[in-house]
Amino acid sequence: MQLFLLDHIAIKGNEVIIDDPELRNQAKKVLRLQTGDNIFIQEKNIRYEIELTGLHDLKIFWKVKNTLNTPSSDKPITTMLIAMPNKREKVELIVQKLCEIGIDTIIFRPAERSIIKTWNVKKEERLMKIAKEALEQSRGWTLPTVTFASNIDEWMKDSEVIVFDKSVALNDWPPQEIKNEGLSIKNWNSKVKELSSKLWVIWPEWGLTPKDYARFEAGKPEIKDLWDTVLRMETAAIVGAWILKNC
Repeated sequence: MQLFLLDHIAIKGNEVIIDDPELRNQAKKVLRLQTGDNIFIQEKNIRYEIELTGLHDLKIFWKVKNTLNTPSSDKPITTMLIAMPNKREKVELIVQKLCEIGIDTIIFRPAERSIIKTWNVKKEERLMKIAKEALEQSRGWTLPTVTFASNIDEWMKDSEVIVFDKSVALNDWPPQEIKNEGLSIKNWNSKVKELSSKLWVIWPEWGLTPKDYARFEAGKPEIKDLWDTVLRMETAAIVGAWILKNC
């Protein structure tokens, strides 16, 4: 069933009246719902399974069949710090896929080798629309926080940094004081619980530089390897997010 996130839901007894033009258009022209069809609607942390009882030009009438609350979870908040990609449309792809996977906080930042180093504030509204649609499609529960941070110090407070950087493994860098531990998906099951409370960092194209690692020094970064091959950064972000949430 399709999920719709709404700013306000009016319920009187068992009746729901939704006066939302976008939902009305989706119900009539896209989903082509008929009387008796069911969908999910959600306001904040409460989700309703509702049945269509009447469809008119200006209003849609429903009745509540079931009420669901946000499921309890003992999993920690998941945060991913991602270098700005080489194309702005990749930001949209990463936000969409990480929202579907269920990452709580997505932070973009400029790295030394990032081609794009600025954040288009005008695009934030579009990114949140993409996140909302991804959440509705995946039937997730919470919209992620999507932000841009040129200064990452506040995100490293009380956190250790886990960096996925294949270039380090290939070039036999970094300095001695930074631990380099190859870690592939093949042996993650035993360690992911330990790592899941960390700040997870995805590298840019061509990897991170010593100046990048200097910014992470306070977090005592550990370097991990996601896979045997070199992944594009958007692929690494998706794979890393999936592992973080599901292993």
